[in-house]
Amino acid sequence: MDSIEYDPLEDLTEILSTSDAIDQLDDLIDGLQSYKKTLGEQINITSIACVKETEKGNNNIDFSIIDEMVSTYNDYIDRSETTQSAISLLTQDISTLDRAKKNITQSINIFSNLQALCDSYVFCNKYLPTLKFIEISKKYSLMCTLSEFFSKEYKSVDEINNLLKLVQVLKNNTIASIKKCYVNLFNGELSSSAEEEAVNQQELSVGVSKILDADRPSVKADMIYWIIDSKVLYELKEVFQVDDEASSLENLSRRFVFFKKVLNNFQAKYANYFPKEWAMAYQITKEFYSLTRKDLRIILKRELSGVGGSNNIGNVTTLFMESLQTTMDFEKYIKVKFSNRLIKDKIPTISSCFEPFITIWINNQNVTIKQKIIKYMSEPKLPDVSSGNNSTDGNTLIIPSSADLFRTYRFILQQTFQLLDENSNKEQLIFDLASFFQRWLIEYTEKILSPINFLNPAVNTSDSSPDKKSIIKYTVLLINTSDYCSTTIDELVQKLSEYVPNSIEKLETIFAKAKDKNSVLIANGLQTLMSKVVVPDLQFVWREFSNMDWANITIEDYSRYMISLQKILGNDNNNNNNNNVKGSSGNNSVSIGENPLIQIVNYFNKDIYVWNLWNRIITHICDSFLFNIVKILEPSAPFAPSDPSIKSIKFKNEAVVINIGEQLLLDAELLKKTLHSIPNSFGNSASSPITSSSSAKKRADSYVDSSLDPIINFIKLLIAPADNPKVYQELFLRLTNNCINPAVWSYILCLKSVAWNLDKWVLLWGNGFQKGNISDWFVFSRPTVSSHFVYFNNQLLNITDPKWKKFINGSLRVIPIKTRVSSNNSTRNIASPTLQQQSNLQKLGSRLFNR
Repeated sequence: MDSIEYDPLEDLTEILSTSDAIDQLDDLIDGLQSYKKTLGEQINITSIACVKETEKGNNNIDFSIIDEMVSTYNDYIDRSETTQSAISLLTQDISTLDRAKKNITQSINIFSNLQALCDSYVFCNKYLPTLKFIEISKKYSLMCTLSEFFSKEYKSVDEINNLLKLVQVLKNNTIASIKKCYVNLFNGELSSSAEEEAVNQQELSVGVSKILDADRPSVKADMIYWIIDSKVLYELKEVFQVDDEASSLENLSRRFVFFKKVLNNFQAKYANYFPKEWAMAYQITKEFYSLTRKDLRIILKRELSGVGGSNNIGNVTTLFMESLQTTMDFEKYIKVKFSNRLIKDKIPTISSCFEPFITIWINNQNVTIKQKIIKYMSEPKLPDVSSGNNSTDGNTLIIPSSADLFRTYRFILQQTFQLLDENSNKEQLIFDLASFFQRWLIEYTEKILSPINFLNPAVNTSDSSPDKKSIIKYTVLLINTSDYCSTTIDELVQKLSEYVPNSIEKLETIFAKAKDKNSVLIANGLQTLMSKVVVPDLQFVWREFSNMDWANITIEDYSRYMISLQKILGNDNNNNNNNNVKGSSGNNSVSIGENPLIQIVNYFNKDIYVWNLWNRIITHICDSFLFNIVKILEPSAPFAPSDPSIKSIKFKNEAVVINIGEQLLLDAELLKKTLHSIPNSFGNSASSPITSSSSAKKRADSYVDSSLDPIINFIKLLIAPADNPKVYQELFLRLTNNCINPAVWSYILCLKSVAWNLDKWVLLWGNGFQKGNISDWFVFSRPTVSSHFVYFNNQLLNITDPKWKKFINGSLRVIPIKTRVSSNNSTRNIASPTLQQQSNLQKLGSRLFNR
């Protein structure tokens, strides 16, 4: 190898002379590469050493050694390249051998598959006449798989193409043989004994299934369709041809009956000859649905077109409804039979064909609802709790027919949607159905609910008035049912809006009139409970109040009328303290019995109406309490009389009123405590709608305070002595919340029985009020006493004494309050001072009257 003329072929020939040399070729190449790398590293090390020696100034290096090494290195490189070329020359035919090997292997596989195809073809062709489908199914499956393989890759080979044609002929013959078996089956010619029948069932249900599964999917689908169309439903199609009289709308029920017989006959005789996974009964039904929908569209268009102008529209409508009902009954039967599978698979229903004529269906529902309303009118209004017929729980007082009305509408809605396809435009139909139901909701309100509205004049025509318990039950029944209808309408709107998401406002507008009528009935019901139950009971309290000898009253803990009030409201905890009770004698005590307020609370369906009624009761009690106070203290005209014998004040002096006021203040505080405590008993009953939530109770307590506190302040003004003008004026402003209305100031002085002494009035008025609300009427703005205040105000201006007149017009600046009398002269509307008048009074102020 050290020679310059070194020939690597000699060494390679020697190295590669053995049979194992080829396997060691990679090791030889790796050794040469390693040796080449080692020489390169040695050269680099030597070169670096030479450079370092040169830098040190050593000029005695023998460069001939380096040149020799470089020459040797280059020589090795040349030899390695020569060796690599020689190796490539020797191994270039190895890849050709590999490709040849692969081609030979592939050819062997192809010929093997071709042999298998031929064998399976020969086998199937030989045994097909025996109709042993189970036996040939395995070979048939292999034949189908191999024929599909060869048809994709080698169809261009003539011999293979001819074989594939023979295979296709065999497939067609196999399908024909299967069809012939099914023809014989339906003609009753397939088997003659029970043993043969069992064998044939196996061959057709198992063998045929495997054979058809081996072929293309369309082959099995075509076979199923052929069996259904040509055999199972053939007779039905012949009998009910679309142009024949048997296919008329009147005979639609016959078509369904005929199909039921066909289906039941198939399941009884032939179902075992078909694989279960084919679900032949279900496939037959699907095909019948498709066939019937196609025929029914033509029949409906032919028999119902132009029905609007027909003279026998009633008969046509009846026929339409009977046909629709028959169709829906049949679909219900199929739904149960196949466990709702057609709906899950989204198979269009037969009844969807009636969609173009849906208006006939909707109009016919008017008759249904009308019959329902007539039935409701004859039914008892109160629910039969014992029989469990109530719409909700046993404690809810709601007319059962109201729930039935909404159930009927939901049923109509559900049936209507069943008539529609999924792609149908439901928007206009939803609006039509909403308008339809809205009309009948109003009809229900007028025919069922209005007759139990005791504020309805038509209800009060009878001479005999109902007892209080009946009024309570029927009135709460009216409120609960109206609330149920209103709430269910809201739920219905939300449900309908799911079909028309962007039209909820239009739906709310459609149902607005029905909801308004229910709201009016609820308000009337609450007013009925007040006017016919609560107020009549409370009248006894105010009679006791009026019968008390207020002029000679002695101050005690509380008055007799307050005990009666507590009993009526259901809070009679103070019954044992009769020693401190004064007023009318025991012979006039009220008999309450079962507390009406608790009855009402327990009957209500929602607590919102409990609190609404309670607020009305609070308002009535406070207004009546104030009215009776004013009534016992109110002066009589003419005011400021010149004749001393004319008594224009109620009591002889202020001390009597102060004594009365102190007793009234005790009664007012007890009244406030009572009104705060009554709601605590609302939730004691299991049937009460009141929950443990304290927010409503807090709102009720706040309303008691806001209603009663001004009256208590008014009573405190009655008690306040009018000796010190400055102190009285400051107290007046504080208790009236800065009211500077001179008429209010004057009216309270008269109620305090302050004598008509002009000097005293002038002294008390002083410089008048500088800042405050001149338009405020204080407690006299309440409806029960406002007319009294207006009367007093205008009578002040009628005083004839010139000095008083000057004081009233000049210092007090009292202005007249206009009253507007209605057209029937039955009521008066009282107008407060105009803004311009109030402004003028504030600007002018009050001046001290100079005698």
